[in-house]
This record gives sequence, C-alpha cells and structure tokens, in this order.
Amino acid sequence: MKLEVIVTVIVALCLYSLVYIAYNYNIKESQSAYEDNFLNYSNDGSAVKDDSNSYSDSKNSPNGSSPGSTSLSSSETQNNPTDISLIFSSENHKFSSDEYGALPWTFSPDLHCKPKSFNFTDIEIQYFWNYKNYDKCKVDVLYEAEVTQSTISIKCDNGASPEYFTDTRPERLGGLKIIPKWQKELKDYPNTQYVMAKCSSNSIYSFVFNRYKKNIEDNAKTRSLKYSNSTRPLTVILLVFDSVSRGNAYRSWPKVKDFLTKNITQKPFSENFSFYDFANAAIPDMHTLDNMPQILYGMTLSQTEAILKSSVPTSSKFLDLQKKAIWKFFSELGYVTMVAHDDVFDYLPKFAGKEILVDHVFTNFWKACLAVYGFHNHNAKQRCAGDKDSHYFSFDYTSQFIRNYSKSNKFAYVHSNAGHETSGNIKTVDKDLYEFLVSTLEFYNKNNGDLVLMILSDHGIYFPRLQYDIRGFYDTRIPMTFMIMNKEMEKNLKAKEVLEYNQYQLLSRFDINLALKDVAYYPHKNLAEEDYEKFKKDYPVSDVVSIFREKIKNERKCEDIKVPNFSCTCKNFEEVFISGSNEKIIIENLISLAKQYIEIHKTSGDCKSIETWKIKKALKFETMSLKDGRDTFYDISFEVQNNKVINAKAIVYTDEKKNKEGSKLPTKTYPGIVFYMEKTNLYMQISHLEIEGNNKDEICLE
Repeated sequence: MKLEVIVTVIVALCLYSLVYIAYNYNIKESQSAYEDNFLNYSNDGSAVKDDSNSYSDSKNSPNGSSPGSTSLSSSETQNNPTDISLIFSSENHKFSSDEYGALPWTFSPDLHCKPKSFNFTDIEIQYFWNYKNYDKCKVDVLYEAEVTQSTISIKCDNGASPEYFTDTRPERLGGLKIIPKWQKELKDYPNTQYVMAKCSSNSIYSFVFNRYKKNIEDNAKTRSLKYSNSTRPLTVILLVFDSVSRGNAYRSWPKVKDFLTKNITQKPFSENFSFYDFANAAIPDMHTLDNMPQILYGMTLSQTEAILKSSVPTSSKFLDLQKKAIWKFFSELGYVTMVAHDDVFDYLPKFAGKEILVDHVFTNFWKACLAVYGFHNHNAKQRCAGDKDSHYFSFDYTSQFIRNYSKSNKFAYVHSNAGHETSGNIKTVDKDLYEFLVSTLEFYNKNNGDLVLMILSDHGIYFPRLQYDIRGFYDTRIPMTFMIMNKEMEKNLKAKEVLEYNQYQLLSRFDINLALKDVAYYPHKNLAEEDYEKFKKDYPVSDVVSIFREKIKNERKCEDIKVPNFSCTCKNFEEVFISGSNEKIIIENLISLAKQYIEIHKTSGDCKSIETWKIKKALKFETMSLKDGRDTFYDISFEVQNNKVINAKAIVYTDEKKNKEGSKLPTKTYPGIVFYMEKTNLYMQISHLEIEGNNKDEICLE
C-alpha cells in the first residue's frame, strides 16, 4: 500500500512538472515570437504561417537565374497590390512641410539632419495599416457600483451576488499570470491595488486603486528639505507608448491630435500650458531594449549588459543598477515615485529587473487580466477588461496618484503596450488618452503646482507592406516625442526659445534622460551649471544636452549620439561601388530578376530579353540591422541594347525573414531570388521596373 502511494505521488509530481514546464515554455515562446520585432505578423495582425512550401524552383524559366541563386514563383497568397506600395524614390527628399502635425517648418537651413514628414493618402493608410475599427468594450450584465478608497459595493442587474478577486502580493514586473480565486466576500480591500467583480462569466468588472500612504509622503518631504524648502510641487510624468511612431500617433489619435495642436492654443489652457512636438527624434534600433535604457538610465543596452552579466531578473545586480535609474534620481531629490507597466512578459526585466525600487508599482493587474480576460500586451486584438479598454486603468491609476500626492513633488513612469500590435488596438487609446490629458491639465490649471508631461514612444511599429516604401523607414524610425509643460515654469527656466528651436533638431534618447535630471532640480532653485556639466560627462556620448537648457547643434550627426547608420534618418541613398564582389552579386541577381519581370509583364509577343547591360547608376538604402533582416533598398539604372535605359528597384533581406514574415509581394508579378552572400542566405525581390522612353505601362524591349 505504501509503495502504491509513493508511486502515485511521484507520478503526480511528474505530471505537475510537465504541465509547469509546458506552460512556461508557451509563455517564453509567445514572448520570443512577439518581442518587439513583429516579424511574424501579416498585415491583418494575425500570425503568418511559413508558406515556403508554396514555392517551387523555376527551372524552366526562359531567362534563367544567376549562379548560386534560386528563382522563385508561387501561387498568389495575397491580393495583387497596386504600385502605391512599390515605388520608392532615391532622390534627396524635400521635406517642405509638416504632413503629420502642425509644426511650422521653420528650421535652420544649415541643419545637417532635417526633420522628415511624409503624407499618406486615405487609400494608402487603408492599404498599409488596414486597422480595424473596434467598438466600445461590452459586457452582458450591467451593474451599479459605489466605489471609494475604503469601501466598494457592487449590485449586478441580473440579481446575482457578485464574486470578488483581490490580490495583495508584491508587485513585480513580468512573471506568470495570476490565477484568481473568486470569493463571495471582498477581503483585504484596503490593501489591494485592484478588485475584479464578477456578475457572470462574461461580465467581470475591474477597479484599480492607488493607495495613499502618509509615510511615503513624509519621507519624500524629508528628502526634499535637504535641498530646499519649496512648497510649490512639481509633477513629472513620463508616459511611454510602446511602438507608436510620430506619424502613427497623429493618424490613430484624432481627438488627441486636435487637443495637442489646437485646443492647448485656446482657452482655458492656452494661458497656462505650452505644447512641444520634437519632430526629429532619433532611435538606435527598433527594440524597446535598445531605447529604454538610454531614456531611463542614460546608458546603452550594452552598458547595462556589461554590469548585469546575464544575471537572472531577480538578481541583486538589478537593484544595484537601479541606482542609476531616473526614478531613483527623482526619489533622492524628494519626489514620490511611481511605475506602471502593463507587460506580463519578462522583457523590461531584462535590464530593469523584476523588483522596481519606487514608492508605488502597478503591474500585477495585467497578469490577472491574462487569466481573467484572456489578453496580454502583445495580442493583436482589442484588449477589453470588462467594460473598459485595458490602457484605461493605467490612466486611472496615474490620475489617482497625482491627486493623492497633490502637495508633493512626484515622478511617474507609465509604460503602455496598447500600440504593440498591428490590428488597430492603438486607435482605442484616443478617447481615454484625450480625457486623461484634459482632466490632468484641468487639475493643474487650478494651481496645483508645476507640470512636465512627456508623451513618448520607444520606437515605431514595423508593418510588412511598408517595407517596400521608403516612407515606411522614416515612419517607423521617428518616434512620438511630445511634451506639455506649464508656462510659469517655462518662463522661470527661460526655456521657450530653446524648446522651440530643439523641436527640429536631431534629438537623442540621452538628451531626454539629461533633460529629466535637469528639470528634477527645478523645485530646488534649478540645477547649477557646474553640476550640469558634471552630469554631461556621465554619458557614453560627448554630445548630450538638456532640451530645456541648450540648443542642439546644427551639425549633430547620428554617429554623435550612437545611432547606427541602418537606423539613421539623416542619411540618403548611398552609391553602390560596383567593383566589389558583394555588389556584383547584388547587381547580377537584380539583372536576372529584371529579365524575369520583362518576360512576365511584356506587352507584346515580339519583346526581347536583356542581351547586354551596362550600369549607369547604382544606389542603396539600408533600413534594418542584420539581426532584423538586413532590409536594403536598391535603385539601379542600366543601359541595354538599342541604348534603352531600364530603371529597376528591389529590396533585399534575409531568406529566413522572408519565410517567417510571409510579407513578400506575389512572385508571379514580382519575381524573387534567393542567393548566398556574406555567409547568409538572402532574398531579393524586384518591386518596380520601367523602361525610359516607353509609356509607363509599356514593358517591352525591341
């Protein structure tokens, strides 16, 4: 009998271990699949299966292939797109106006890196983004609620007695989802930061609470008194929306756009607030991990990795590193601090750790949402938590925080992943963000202290169809970088002229970090010039400024702020030196594709193939690092028989990316080739071809 019990226990433990491992593997696989690069999304936001089996060798192609290449053809896997997505220009662009926002395009003619702003037509927006129009979140059973900081009473319209779930465990970034235990009685309510109330299986409501703690406020004031006895509080809010470019913010948030570009210039806000749009912000790469350490720590990712040395997120090394975090900087100056992040994956913890050393952390709620509502911060769908979109709770918690500590200096870092997908969930933010901005400015309009509200993104979002349009590069590489501040503070800092000037300058992530440190000293009679210069020496770049204090120099280049060439929005098309071995491979493959393109699209049965060719122009434009696919545009003109000139455009990226993404153009119309170069299998696809002297639609060589 004892043996049977032992065997049963061992089997049970083994089964539990297998389930636990499988669950963790699934979480890690999901995280790996979705983390920041979006290479497995189709244009409708769904995951794309590897369609490599739909390709076959074109051994019978009448034009043949270049040596070492595989010519590809396939059945159509998507609707034949029009050329709106295919024709990129290699000419130096004249960015003569702000097509996104409302900035007067009045920057210095001597500016080395001028701001970029592209226009997209309504048809193009529908084609490229194809966002869904999500409705208001709905539930089956309505309810009545009386909610205060000390009590909560829920009455379900279906007559059911509500069940409750609360959670008081320590707030930690990342980790596994929180499985709710529903109870008839609401327990430990004063100590929980959220409550979920269930009237039916499809009607579960959520409420969140920032709990005021007098000891936190008293301790902050004690620290503040070491620097000054100022009684006018400053609030600094760093509101980060993951994966939202400047262009996408203006396209997706019409109410917010009108508020920022029009309403703030009118009463009741115009007398007290200014809005700034930094249209020329630069990013080191298309990943949160490359951007946020520079903003939050003033360090590069490699610097943080050198300190952490592959430590697990629970290691004490992360707590040591947080001594350099911007929230620690504010805390030491006497600010009440807060961090809210809706990430359920161990992504930000890779450089921040799981435990965040601030007064208020709000993150466990979204791990409960994963179990209760079935969404996480990478789902390509609307994320409803009961009758509200999930991002609403970040705004609600932050609003409570700034009111609970209205008499204290305070700093909040709020990171939302509402835009970290491609289906259109970002559009649901518009109404809630607009209402948050209005209520926040109304609160500070009543003389509740000074305000600096930065609305940033780490980077834009990669859309597969836009990879064939040069505008896509700029749209994803120019992050949203907005700021609202009250005019009294602006005047005292003598910052207006400098801020207006810096809106057009090449802005680095290090500049934002230094600006936050600079403004943190405002309640304490400002940061002394000597100390400011010392702070500047702490950065891994020599060219760093506070946007409140210094004008960014006109001659600043990407390399000055550690932005690599593939991510640099200052660059133009570069000349291809055709004598190099790699360049010869590129050109030979493009000529081969041009032959196939003419054969596919020829407008007469008497058309001839390319017999001889001579390069007249060869340009390239790199848009991605090798780890993200090595995307590079090529624009090549070559002379063929009878003095005809062919202009051909193509894109090259890794063959692995092509198979993952499924975003290539239909190869029956736009032929592609796989070839080997630089120890990597690459894929080239021609996207446009025209013959000079022919009508636009005439593809024929005589």
